[in-house]
Amino acid sequence: MSDKEQVRIPLVSEQAAILARCGEAFCHAVNVKFNCTAILRNVEEAGSFGSNTSGVLRAEKRYSTKLSSGVEVSVWKDDLTRHKVDAVVNAANEKLKHGGGLAQALSAAGGPMIQKYSDAIIQKKGKVKVGEAVHTSAGDLPCKHIIHAVGPCLSPNPTKWETDQAAPLLYNAINSILRIVLNENISSVAIPALSSGLFHFPRDRCADIIVKTIKQFDEFTRFRSNLEIRLVNNDEPSVQEMERAVKAIWGQSSISGTYSGAVQGSMAFSSNSRFQFRNVTLQLKTGAIEEEKVDVIVNTISAECNLSMGLISKAILNKAGSKIQDEISRRKHSNSTNVHVTKGHNLNCEAVYHTVCIVRSEPMATQILYDVVSECLRKASMGYKSISFPAIGTGNLGFKKCEVARIMTDAVAYFAKNNTKKLDVNFVVYPKDKEMMEAFEKEMKMRKIAAKSPVVHNDMETSFAFATNETAAHKMPSVEFNSVSREALREAKEWTTNMLKPSDIMTIKNNHVIYLGQDDHAYLLSLQTMLNVRIEEFFRKGPRRSSPELKNVTCCILLFDGAVKMYLGYKHLKSVQFWKKLI
Repeated sequence: MSDKEQVRIPLVSEQAAILARCGEAFCHAVNVKFNCTAILRNVEEAGSFGSNTSGVLRAEKRYSTKLSSGVEVSVWKDDLTRHKVDAVVNAANEKLKHGGGLAQALSAAGGPMIQKYSDAIIQKKGKVKVGEAVHTSAGDLPCKHIIHAVGPCLSPNPTKWETDQAAPLLYNAINSILRIVLNENISSVAIPALSSGLFHFPRDRCADIIVKTIKQFDEFTRFRSNLEIRLVNNDEPSVQEMERAVKAIWGQSSISGTYSGAVQGSMAFSSNSRFQFRNVTLQLKTGAIEEEKVDVIVNTISAECNLSMGLISKAILNKAGSKIQDEISRRKHSNSTNVHVTKGHNLNCEAVYHTVCIVRSEPMATQILYDVVSECLRKASMGYKSISFPAIGTGNLGFKKCEVARIMTDAVAYFAKNNTKKLDVNFVVYPKDKEMMEAFEKEMKMRKIAAKSPVVHNDMETSFAFATNETAAHKMPSVEFNSVSREALREAKEWTTNMLKPSDIMTIKNNHVIYLGQDDHAYLLSLQTMLNVRIEEFFRKGPRRSSPELKNVTCCILLFDGAVKMYLGYKHLKSVQFWKKLI
């Protein structure tokens, strides 16, 4: 082949969002590995279809309450480097060297002035003692102040005795933060789970201490009534612990129910509300799931099959009557799947499919959600003509709304490919949950655009994306490969397809990891916070090979895969990685 040939792979919204963030590293890796040129098409516009183009978290308020003093305390899932408040709290060390974890992420986002301000404090006052805090200007961050708090550092897997000894120091650190908030007239502050990450303080104890310290400080010190104290973390386990801790002190949130959003409401249809997948019609609507008039209503329940737990399940129980609880209690031990079937009782349906999922932080959570939706569709197609789903998993289970929309729509789309019977499928969204509705609409809009083109399947089973030669090139995000070698194009396409498949764990094997120095390891730790992944590095017996394992990733891959320069002759080992982001 003398002339270059090309091949194009279409991208769904989540894939495009990640390449928008890591495109340079991706293109470099493709060039080094396969001697191909990679060109990203329409990737920057992917935000019109997905939750956001940068692949970062969308701020999500999980809990809110007002104290008697007028102070608002809330729990958020968000990226602290982007959270808009007067002050954010940094998990600092005594030397204020921001080389890892949250500290590195904030310093990188805020620019070099943050480290410069910190160095000036150390030169003038010396080290910051554990349990104390100082504040600096926030540089380029979207806030005015950074409060650098030094929490206690424990050994990995600390004993109860070690944790008990460190607890007063964490209490002092939170008190120091609140004093700065008071003295500097700060109107809103974002506090993370201080010491719980690289410093190994148990997450549950950390949350309890932070919340109790806020309560005591409010009782004995006069806060301004317009103060907002936000407990902000970007990882689901920390968010859930904070939510648990605040509920234990102040009770339920003043925010209306958010489990999956099924409460009373009138039915309404949205724009972009209907899509035809072959014999399957998917309808998006707002309303109360328990008021649906269909053959099958889908419920989401706890593993204990207690229908009084969760907003959706409780609403269905109230409408169906107590006999539905009696029936599922009798049947739960005879069913080995995650879908329990009962009669509709007083509901306007023939059957109820009670689904059991797990929290998002658990392994295989996304696969289980996909599987239960698929199983419900399979069961319904064997004797029924219509089925209605709530938005499963967006409340206590901790799934992102854009993630739920993608997984549920993917399940319907893939089911439709092999289904020969007509089936009406409804996604029913709580009327006030605009974010959930938008997420579903964007998924459907993306598929409508793809479906207008001549259909070419991209071999990623769960993504259900389609490609065209011309039309999709102008409308859909995609990656184009150019090379003089057909074999190189084939390998590049296969590698990229595998890289972009949904995955919770990715192991990268590369012997050069053994040459990583202290600065390199600090950089990797900072990526855990910036990209919301967890990295474990270990050596296995047998051929000498180091395997950093990326856990809880959704769209992975490119760090030690690619052009890893040899350690000898270079000051720093360089490597290229395309990271999959958490959901």
